[in-house]
Amino acid sequence: MRCGKSYTMKCNLRRHQRVECGKAKTNVCFICKKSYYYRQELNIHMSVKHRLLHNILMSRRSVD
Repeated sequence: MRCGKSYTMKCNLRRHQRVECGKAKTNVCFICKKSYYYRQELNIHMSVKHRLLHNILMSRRSVD
């Protein structure tokens, strides 16, 4: 499948073809339903937009 994107490094093209190109975004925010290709992107979204990851980490820290 060709989408027209180009990359200067072959490894980035391969990653794009393997993970992104023509694929559905499988990591979905359970609060606002925004979706991402990568879990790390979802984690950043959750911590910035919903402050959820930060709250979870802080609650774990207070238990220890």
